[in-house]
Amino acid sequence: MLYKIAAYQLQKENPFIRIFHAKWVNFESEIDLNVNSYYFAGFDKNNIYLANYTAPTHILQIDTTLSSKKESMIKLEDTNIPIKKVAIQVNPPFFYWMDGTVPLIMKGNSNEWKVTSTHHNISFFTQIETLTNHNFLIRTNNAKNGENIIGTFNLNTSLVFHSNSNLLEKQKNSDGIFETEGSLFHDPISKKTGYVYRYKNGYVVTDYHLKEMVRGKTIDTFYQPNIKIKRNEKGQKLENLPTIVNNKVAAYNNLLFINSPLRGQFDHLKSWQNNATVDVYDLASNQYLFSFYIPLYNGQKLHSFTVNHSNLYALVGNKLVKYTFSNEFKTMGKTAH
Repeated sequence: MLYKIAAYQLQKENPFIRIFHAKWVNFESEIDLNVNSYYFAGFDKNNIYLANYTAPTHILQIDTTLSSKKESMIKLEDTNIPIKKVAIQVNPPFFYWMDGTVPLIMKGNSNEWKVTSTHHNISFFTQIETLTNHNFLIRTNNAKNGENIIGTFNLNTSLVFHSNSNLLEKQKNSDGIFETEGSLFHDPISKKTGYVYRYKNGYVVTDYHLKEMVRGKTIDTFYQPNIKIKRNEKGQKLENLPTIVNNKVAAYNNLLFINSPLRGQFDHLKSWQNNATVDVYDLASNQYLFSFYIPLYNGQKLHSFTVNHSNLYALVGNKLVKYTFSNEFKTMGKTAH
């Protein structure tokens, strides 16, 4: 009975207490990238694809054992296209070179890294996730008031844009911009998408048609963001730096992984300071499961991480680091679903 009560409190009434399973995520290997400007662009069965913020046509292909790498350059159709904020995503056998500020999407074959088609008549976007080879999930802004909106479009159907204006929740009289800041996520296995708020303890899960499936809460206590906004005739801006509640995000096989910079009630101080904390949630049962650490060697910063099959890959400082999930982790994931 006491076990059931404790489990209920952790799942439903969690007063920000984490459950750590240190041996469930184990270091396997790492590779030095020499620079810290890479980001994850995609996967196939045998390779990881990294793109570079400072070199928008550069692709680094690394095998999943982190033992070999290959560099490629994307061949653009038009070299005079203005480059502002490029996002590259690789979904073999295709890749997508995208810029939401222009906006445009260029599609090509990842075997030759050559652009074969360019699409201009699309909505402006601030974030984008490739769902299939022609469907995309984006975050954009309402043209009237600038509020964040989640939407989808299809490259094969005249680029028709669909949105769900009710997905992102805001307080009454809120601006709908800073409060709803957050990160899109896409789980390619369960075919779920969603959004995790950056400044408050919430997330929403949808299907590919943006039909709401569930709303969840992260285990911290930030029910409302501590945001103060100053308004004048020129517009509005933040008066303070709000507390970041949820930082980096990844999803895979009905599990949601959230890097939280907040210290839990009983988190060991030195462990919390020397590691990046990742909290794991089950997207099927809408429950918190457990947490683990990603070591930050020599004070290096966690830039991003992603999950693929039984591995977690993290970009820490100048390095790409690979972690493997233990059998207990895999069993728990299956049991939770």
